[in-house]
Amino acid sequence: MRILIATAGSRGGVDTFAGLGVRLRAAGHQVAVATHATSADSVRAAGPESRPLPGDPRTELASDQGRRLLRAASGPATVLQLLRLARRWFMPALGDGIAAATALGTDLLLTTSTTSALGRVAAEAAGIPTITAANS
Repeated sequence: MRILIATAGSRGGVDTFAGLGVRLRAAGHQVAVATHATSADSVRAAGPESRPLPGDPRTELASDQGRRLLRAASGPATVLQLLRLARRWFMPALGDGIAAATALGTDLLLTTSTTSALGRVAAEAAGIPTITAANS
């Protein structure tokens, strides 16, 4: 089975799902991990194929809006800043990236909490099943 794992965010989260990809490969599946370019080398070093997703979370967090998000600490202000940041770059570009990565040959799309909503839409459009896995 050709499995695509779509994950976005910190390297720690991406590495967790790259590790899952290694286990899936050991079980005989073809596995690719779609993530940001900043994590592509660690994915490839683990073994799965790497497929690109647009955006760079580090660059976004270094922007004025990203710094406001980091200063907000918690509560409603953080949620508001996160929604503004997501609306600007995360949602449209990430959705297109997941759809493009899925179109490269995928029988099952495995998504994470950050990619589940967009992944479900991409999987439905491609006519493939999707599963959301939690990173905890």
